[in-house]
Parts: sequence; structure tokens; C-alpha cells
Amino acid sequence: MTDFLTWDEVKNQLGKDCTIILGNGFSRSYCNSAFNQFEILQHMPSLQNIANITDIEKCIEETQAKVSNDLPDKTVPKTIIDRWIKSMLHKEFVDTLYSMMPKSLNDIADFTDDKLAKYRDFFNCFDRVFTLNYDPLLYWMLMRFMNFGDREYVDYTMLKNELSLYDKNSKNYEKIQNKFNDIDSKCRKSVRTEMYPVYLQGKDYYKMSLLCKGELLLEKNINEAQKMFLIKWEKLSNELYNALENNKNSNEIFKEESLELDKVAESTLNKKLDSVEKNI
Repeated sequence: MTDFLTWDEVKNQLGKDCTIILGNGFSRSYCNSAFNQFEILQHMPSLQNIANITDIEKCIEETQAKVSNDLPDKTVPKTIIDRWIKSMLHKEFVDTLYSMMPKSLNDIADFTDDKLAKYRDFFNCFDRVFTLNYDPLLYWMLMRFMNFGDREYVDYTMLKNELSLYDKNSKNYEKIQNKFNDIDSKCRKSVRTEMYPVYLQGKDYYKMSLLCKGELLLEKNINEAQKMFLIKWEKLSNELYNALENNKNSNEIFKEESLELDKVAESTLNKKLDSVEKNI
């Protein structure tokens, strides 16, 4: 019996310029019922009341096989009918799939950034990624990585290394320093957007209040309020950061909280940069 290699063994054998192709197992590995092909097939209008259908490609092949090879001369050729069957069932499958899909990763019940980080580390092992999947999970993930500024972390690392090559009093150093400061600001902003939801979980002292003519009408824990009012973490994290920065010198509690958030942000940024440096 052939022994299968573990992922660690495979990873150690990977070199540069690696490519990977993903099948249905990728979506299933995410452990989300929305990506179950059987459930999608059960909801397709053309397949209602038809039992034991578990694979769309097999369903297409079996449907095509029911069309006779010996059609009358005035009938549309079997090759054309086969293409039509494949096209229509594929389209209906994809339409049904997307009607059942969450609208983004954030709408998936078991989604967490910690879970996503494992996939980011996996994709960093490859230069090109191809997929045979119909669902948008891979696209969402790659978009999420870009939205979190992974490209910016690479630029941060490259510029930091470039700065070490020049004298601090040189024009080249000053030019690169300006670019570095700009990318540093963007990276820290991305880090805050990613870390705040995790940091604020369980922090009951963070509240959002609704006032009516100065009177408290509604007050919610910030995590509950974010979900209830569909507030984007990017906007909320920036407002929170700015509020603490503007008030930390006049309030010891705000100053203490600002310092704590800065420590968490610095630690998160360093971890991201370490991960990027290992993969560039």
C-alpha cells in the first residue's frame, strides 16, 4: 500500500514557481454547509423530485446519454443537444449555488480571521492558484487577503530593507523614507481593522449608546451593536483609534487603553511582517 505524504512533507519538497489546482475538497475543507454540492442539487428546479443525484457532472453525462445517437435527419444533431444540456444544467447549478451563497465571508456563520490565516499561509506556498470549484470561496479569500493589505506588507518589508542600504543623510534615504512612512501608515490601519474585532470581544466596557434629547435610549456592547447596525469594522476601528488619540492626553483611562491598543497593533504588525518575510 502506498503511504501518503503529510502536508509538512509535501511543503518541504516545494520549490520556487509552484502551482496548485484545487477541487471540491477545498470548499469542503472550510467546513461550511453552503458549499455542499448535494444540497445545491436538491434545490435545482430541473432536478426536483429526482432522487440519488449527488454529482452535477455525472448528472449531465447521464442526461446526455438518454439522447439517442440515431436521431432522424431533420432533428438537431446529438452533439448540439449534448452541448445545450450541459450549458443549461451548468447555468442552473451556478444560479442555484449563488442564490444559496452568503454574500461575503463575513456572512458565513463560522468565519473567523484566525481560520482564514491558515489558508493565507497555505496559499503563500504557491505562485499560481487554479480552481475547479463553482463557488466564490477562493475568490473571496484572495480578495480578503488583498483588502487586508498583504501587498502593502510586502512593500513595507522591501522598503525597510532598501532603507538599510543608504546613509540617513542622503537624498535617496529621504525619498525612500517618505514612501516607507506612507506604507507604514497603511499597514497599521489594516492591522487595526483586523485586530479590533478580536480585541473588543469580551470587552464589556466598550459600549455604543443611542441618545434622544440627551437621554439614554439604547445601549449595547460594541460587538452586539456592530452586528445589529451592520457597522463596518474599518470605519469603526478608525473612529475608535482617532477618538483615543485625540483624548488620551486629557484622560488617564483613554491613555492607558490607547497604549494597550498600540501594543497589540505593534505585535500584530510584527507577526504579519515575519510571515511575509518568510514568503518573499
